[in-house]
Amino acid sequence: MVTIGIDTHTATLAASAIDAAGRELDARTFRNDHRGHESLLRWAQAIGPERRFGIEGSGSYGAALARLISAAGEPAVEVPAVLTQRERRHLRRLGKSDPGDALAIARVTLREPGLGPIQLAGIAEDLKLLVDARDQRISERTRAANRLHAYLVILEPGSASEIRNLTAASHLAAARRVIKRRAGLRAELARSDWNRVRTLTSEVVELESRIRLLVRESGSRLPAIRGVGRHHRRETPGRDR
Repeated sequence: MVTIGIDTHTATLAASAIDAAGRELDARTFRNDHRGHESLLRWAQAIGPERRFGIEGSGSYGAALARLISAAGEPAVEVPAVLTQRERRHLRRLGKSDPGDALAIARVTLREPGLGPIQLAGIAEDLKLLVDARDQRISERTRAANRLHAYLVILEPGSASEIRNLTAASHLAAARRVIKRRAGLRAELARSDWNRVRTLTSEVVELESRIRLLVRESGSRLPAIRGVGRHHRRETPGRDR
């Protein structure tokens, strides 16, 4: 049995193949692209008839390679970075290097039978991306709404206290009436933030629609988990200033 450790990076993949005693048989560096992935798999298959892959970063820089390895029916596990760091201390090579990390990953893979499977992309990852995107836009909308509220306080004293929820359509319409009839730089900036709030609100609504659809497709009860369903804090202008 040959064990292959792979250290993943944006542009390259460092690979190390070891025998059952942990001795390095070969080490190569491949490009992190489609051709590089195929070359790495052919190289690994030529080393021995039986293989086990260990990948650090199978859910990020190594995601495409992990899909190829899985599709080829090769056994593979995810190696946590903390285990790689501990193993690296036992290497005779000085300093940190990609080949050295690949060797450390291979030895961890050989020694640790209970490592988890590679992290193939799926509904869970897509949901995380959508939730993160929604939360980022909500934060951006809060900042834009706070700025708009501050402009309204000066442009028309008294109006801002009546237009506190600048994500509601009726309050946005009221704010637009105020800034539409004002001239000057402050009004110009207020109109820009008004447009930003409206755009971000539309994007949040679209993202939440996609989140709900994906959750239904998964058959999961994920909406009950805080952060996945509609549990985010309602923005109140002035709170985050």
